[in-house]
Parts: sequence; C-alpha cells; structure tokens
Amino acid sequence: MKGKFFTEKDINLAIIILTSLLVANIFLGVCKVDGSSMNPTLENGNYKFYIKDNKLSRPLVRYKLGDIVIAHEGNLFLIKRIAGLEGDVITEKGKKIYNGDKLVGFLPPDYWNENLERNFTVPKDSLYILGDNYSDSTDSRYFGCIQKSDLVGKLVKKLPLEVKEI
Repeated sequence: MKGKFFTEKDINLAIIILTSLLVANIFLGVCKVDGSSMNPTLENGNYKFYIKDNKLSRPLVRYKLGDIVIAHEGNLFLIKRIAGLEGDVITEKGKKIYNGDKLVGFLPPDYWNENLERNFTVPKDSLYILGDNYSDSTDSRYFGCIQKSDLVGKLVKKLPLEVKEI
C-alpha cells in the first residue's frame, strides 16, 4: 500500500506559510540602525521592522508628525523622525526648531544664535526630518527637506515625539 508523502492538510499549511512570507516580503522590511543619530530612541546595531513604501503598500502607509522613517539621501539610507509635513511652517529661533508653536528639535551648537529667526514652509511632497540625537545627526538641518519619493518606509512601532530641553 502506497501512502501519500504530503497530506492535504500539509499542502494547505505550506500554501498558507508561503503566502504569508510573500505578503510579508512585499509589505515589511528589516533595517539595522547604523550610528547614533537616533539615540536614545534607537541604539546603534538595533534591528527594526518597517513598512515598505511601494506601489502595493502606499495606500496603507500614512506619514504623520513623529513617525520614524527610512529615506534615501544620495547613496545613504537615513533613519530619522518626521518633524515637519508638507505645508508645515518650520521656525529656527535661537537654538530651537519649532513646527508651528511645537518644539521639535534643536539646531547644532555651531548654529546657535539668539538673534536668529528663520521661517520656511515645508514644500509640497516633502518632509522635514531630524535625528533624535541633535548633536550627532545629519538631517534636514543640513540638507533641507527630503522628497516623499525618497522614502523607503516607516518603522512599524511608533515611538513618541518627546523633545527635551538641552
């Protein structure tokens, strides 16, 4: 008597597993934090899941103030927090950065100037991004706003935007 090597239940389970892996590969990615620009929120060497920003997942990916995103900037991948959305007014005043009246970050120490006050509006289809470790982050303070088309995705777990006085 010949027995079946795989039962119908085995085949159904394999189909479910393969389908799940395919869907996860389309919608999810894993990134490794490289550097200290997001300390203390993300530590160097951490691995994080992110929702990919691609044609299939785009309807599911909504970017909000405080989201942590992964973006291309030249040949680099950056992990930063959204501090300004399209149309937001960003103000650099003294050493502080505001989005409207909300404190969202600080200028690098070599840019501190109590007489400084500069306002600009985040352009259409753009974001203003900052690292949480203001003294060790290359971000929109240096290269300006990024285009939404440069986004790779956003971290799955939302971490709170909490700016502490320095």
